[in-house]
Amino acid sequence: MWSDKIIYINIARLISGALRFVAIGVYFVTAFLIACCEALRRTRPFNFIFSVLFTLNLGLLLGMLATLYQSDELLVAVGLTSAVCLTLLLFVFQTRCAFTGAGPYLFCVLIPLIFFGLMAVMLHRGLLGLLFSSLTVMLFSCYLVYDTQLMIRGKYDHSLIADDYVILGLGIYLNIVIIFMKILWMLKRKIV
Repeated sequence: MWSDKIIYINIARLISGALRFVAIGVYFVTAFLIACCEALRRTRPFNFIFSVLFTLNLGLLLGMLATLYQSDELLVAVGLTSAVCLTLLLFVFQTRCAFTGAGPYLFCVLIPLIFFGLMAVMLHRGLLGLLFSSLTVMLFSCYLVYDTQLMIRGKYDHSLIADDYVILGLGIYLNIVIIFMKILWMLKRKIV
């Protein structure tokens, strides 16, 4: 027999499932438009509109992901991510070492890491997953330093033009999100 509570739960599941697919679709569409349409990301107000859409949508997806974790795991992941990111930002502002020429090298490390991650998913190995997550945190920490130095104009050789602040800001945001998600994954598996 169907009670009001069962009907409510089933409707909530249906809405959350549909919302998840809509959010993923909006994520990919906005990411594609921001990455591929140069005129769109450099034209006001479209650059603001799409960056806000992208950010809010990714926040919604992270909120859905957060429901799968305990509150203590989330707090520890936020704390560790904050500590890592703040330490790296202090390094960026204090160092004389420029990472801005490291883009091709970081990309060359990213490609095998993607395939390594696919292999870790297919083999379902705990140690392999730990290694993949650790390498991902290290790589995207380097990307965070790289993107932050690119955003600091006039101090480094390879600064981008002024209208690229949207893509650089979203790049920094994505680096932090990826670091957070990998730390959270390691905490869920009681590895960290």
